[in-house]
Amino acid sequence: MKITCSCGATIHDGTDALPHKGHAIADRDWGPFWEALDAALARPRAPAAMAMELRRKASARRMWECRTCGRLWIDRADGGLLSYAPEPARVNKVFEQ
Repeated sequence: MKITCSCGATIHDGTDALPHKGHAIADRDWGPFWEALDAALARPRAPAAMAMELRRKASARRMWECRTCGRLWIDRADGGLLSYAPEPARVNKVFEQ
């Protein structure tokens, strides 16, 4: 995946463990996610089935930070992207802290 930032830079997402990529979980989903984790661990089952159940319960949105201007790009539910610009405009490395 490639995102063209408002500043003209290209944000690449072609592998795992990228320093400029993160995931956000809404506060209303935070507790239910951990409850689902506890429930999955309490039931003896195949690890693959447990992992799939947790993936269904996790409602995280992907996020990317432009390494040129610091703008954050966030997945929307409809497949589009939202962007937020930091003040002051700079790269903050929000996913590297």
